[in-house]
Amino acid sequence: MAVKMIMHFITSYANTMGAERMLTNVLRDSRGEHVCVVALVKITDRNRQLVSCPNIEYIGLGVRSSVGIPAAIMKLARLIRQRRPKVIVCWMYHAMAIGLVAARISGFGKHVIWNVRTSLDDLESLSSSAQMALQMCKRLSGSATAIMYNSHRSRDQHVSFGFSGKNDFVIPNGFELPILESVESRPPLVLGFAGRYHPAKDFDNLFESIETAFNRHPRATFIIAGRDVSADTTEFIKHFRSQPSIAERIHFYGELRDMSAFYRRIDGLVLSSRVEGFPNVVGEAMSYGKPVISTDVGDAARIVANTGFVVPPRRPDLLAKAIDDFLCLSADDYTVLSGRARQRIEREYQLSVITDKYRHFIVSHCRTPTYPHSNRPVK
Repeated sequence: MAVKMIMHFITSYANTMGAERMLTNVLRDSRGEHVCVVALVKITDRNRQLVSCPNIEYIGLGVRSSVGIPAAIMKLARLIRQRRPKVIVCWMYHAMAIGLVAARISGFGKHVIWNVRTSLDDLESLSSSAQMALQMCKRLSGSATAIMYNSHRSRDQHVSFGFSGKNDFVIPNGFELPILESVESRPPLVLGFAGRYHPAKDFDNLFESIETAFNRHPRATFIIAGRDVSADTTEFIKHFRSQPSIAERIHFYGELRDMSAFYRRIDGLVLSSRVEGFPNVVGEAMSYGKPVISTDVGDAARIVANTGFVVPPRRPDLLAKAIDDFLCLSADDYTVLSGRARQRIEREYQLSVITDKYRHFIVSHCRTPTYPHSNRPVK
């Protein structure tokens, strides 16, 4: 079934993690359709280049605060009338609420798919703006044509929260399998973390657990990659001011354009989050054969399964113990765990399979809409 126009509306298309990463993968898989990507905030040249597809149009609405939202709704409604998409896919809470309202104003209200990208493990970690958007989505959810979730936990939580469950599906994120070089088997020594500086990532939990575990492992090192995370962050200073011997073993890479070198450098990944939907970094690390030590947020436990360690969120004592157990692995045990991690992604989360699911889901919910001032279907 051919689709002549798909519109993706996302809160922001400026980063390369999470929802933005999955949208990039979906856009790369577009097969001849004309696609229009609209961002409430902005779109970066970097993300355009990552997609590198000539049949995609990009429009940033430039909203910087809630004051600009009414004007953005009207502008989006005009874009919908002008572009006449067959289906609109809205990514994340702000875009979901605003996209549905704009679609109604434009006269296009039947083929709006929502894409939920987080869980509700910890509502306090959401900004006040995100919490307002979440409440709005709760009231509007019954009007969405369908709702996609990237994790089973997220779907269950949102339905319990009050979201409509009449037409929802779970499509996890997918990952490309990198070519791996053979390396000498040895016990693990290098741990890593990848994520932006945000309360949801729970850096207090991360740094306290490192502090505890590294006191027992003087040769272990830690690498942190992420936007706005540095040795100047409050949590880092608080935990390591009096322990320079540990602080000097923690290295900050900043935001990386190519994460491949990061994953190849580490032996295992730590996820300390309070809340996640489907944490991409978990699947990415495992695709490189790197076991994961994660808090039980979103679908992390489902992804990791028997290939790593999972502990409750906001428990630095238990996260530290899991890090300690990981660093105590023998070379042979680490090799077994590494192989399991890679095989799990290969079996369950290969990117080509997931993007096919996205395409089928979007196309199956695409019917021929009508617009104001016309009794005829749009061709």
